[in-house]
Amino acid sequence: MKKSLKFLALPLACWLSQNVVMGLPILAQSGMEALEDFDYWQNVCRLQTQAGNPEEALAACEQAIGLKPKDETIWADYSYALLTLDQYPEALAAVDRILSFNEQSSLAMTYQCMAYLGLDWAEAALDACNAALQSNSFWGNQSPALAWRTRGQILYRMEQPGQALIAYDRALLLEPDDSLTLAYRCQTLVESGNYRYGISACEAALTGNQQWRPESPALAWAYQGKARAQLGETATAIAAYDRALALEPEAPEYWLQQGQLLEGAEALAAASFTYARAVELVPDSSRGLMGQCSIFNQQEQYEQAQVACEQAIAGNGDWWPLGAAQAWHGLAHARAGLSNYELALGAIDRAVGMRPDYLQAQSDRSVILWYLGNYGTAVASAQAIVEAHPAPIHEDIFPIIVNTWRNLGRFHRSQANSTLAIEAYQAAISLDSHHAETWSNLSAALWADGKYEEALTAAQQATQLDENAVEGWQNQGAAQAMLWAYPEALISYQRALELDDQNADIWARLGVLQLRLDDLENAIESLEMAIKLNPDQPLARRILEQRGEGE
Repeated sequence: MKKSLKFLALPLACWLSQNVVMGLPILAQSGMEALEDFDYWQNVCRLQTQAGNPEEALAACEQAIGLKPKDETIWADYSYALLTLDQYPEALAAVDRILSFNEQSSLAMTYQCMAYLGLDWAEAALDACNAALQSNSFWGNQSPALAWRTRGQILYRMEQPGQALIAYDRALLLEPDDSLTLAYRCQTLVESGNYRYGISACEAALTGNQQWRPESPALAWAYQGKARAQLGETATAIAAYDRALALEPEAPEYWLQQGQLLEGAEALAAASFTYARAVELVPDSSRGLMGQCSIFNQQEQYEQAQVACEQAIAGNGDWWPLGAAQAWHGLAHARAGLSNYELALGAIDRAVGMRPDYLQAQSDRSVILWYLGNYGTAVASAQAIVEAHPAPIHEDIFPIIVNTWRNLGRFHRSQANSTLAIEAYQAAISLDSHHAETWSNLSAALWADGKYEEALTAAQQATQLDENAVEGWQNQGAAQAMLWAYPEALISYQRALELDDQNADIWARLGVLQLRLDDLENAIESLEMAIKLNPDQPLARRILEQRGEGE
């Protein structure tokens, strides 16, 4: 007993501060459970709640309630501690006790509102908050700002963002620098598409009063990231998610959102790590597994992609906006990469069946059909897509339509229909004239159609857009050769070989050109190099055999 009395000789506030800051359970340490001092236990309850130790707070509250079972203030403290532990039914029971003492208690109604919100009983929650604000009687150690903020949360969940913002603004009139209200306001603005205003609100939250419970500053950083991503500020958005994850590294949603940004920025290694972290936290995360599938496909690791997409389909069903169709599309991509085209068609048919408006899947389906040799169906499928989306084309689907025109060009070229191939490539170029590969393909189609001057112009356009465009230089040489510009063609082929000296076709064409230039020795070396790289290279083999140089 002397030891306890000596310990009590310390100033009570000092003793409480030391133990609360350390986060230690006061009751277990002190041996003071029998202390009959209501004010003491109520202070312990409040301080432990503020320190983030709700279980210790509950124990202290219960000690105080045992001393004054009809004191509404301690029941209010008890209710609040229960709310911080997400014990909503117990909190409602405690609120009922308060209302039995004071049926006009706005604080009790606000806690009731918060408990209903925690139980996803939105209508009941809204009624309780409205009653609290209408009564405006006895707020205890809180203020009406709490009811306004909670009302805003309810209206946000009820998809009434305008009304939610009004509620948050009312709360901010009472507590202008409240970080939590500002963060919720930011959230609502960003989800409503008001990105700049949302960023301002999140920045204000981070410099506010730092009262974040039950959230953390990570919320403000994450919504800044989301807003900046929508504004195209990718690097800043990724950095914002870094700040959020530094505060809440166990938040899978933040990893997923950052993963999407990194993937869009083609930082595939970083995106792979980020998605892996999300899957580590939620092993059956359909979005995380879908992200991994997408990265594996882009890295041409098709077996891993196939497994990841299959796991995503069997996962928790929490999808990106395209839903499970995205995973079936990814699975089709992986199977096509493994040359399993029949299985790929089955998967892509599932994707299109689930989402008939999924244009990327429709476009890729035409490619799979082409690989299966269903050329007519492939062309018809691709043609239907471009005809359904004439110019002007919405920016969201613009890349898909352009690429579908390019695919049509390839389909027609494979069937030696150079006229239709030219039309398809020209349609693609009319939409996007800065794609070197399309100019190269157009050049090849024009060359096949005997339009050598136009083929040369197209090939030159390709090499101007991309000086490392191997096919552009090759096609340029081929067109120059047909136009009798042999020295220029020689330069073009040599440039192509500087970029790709393992290309048997270029060596073969160079050999033919060197024969025309009467450079027999170098011609034979070039043709033999072509055969060495590709024993079945038809042009080189035919010429060497004609000259008696073949096997």
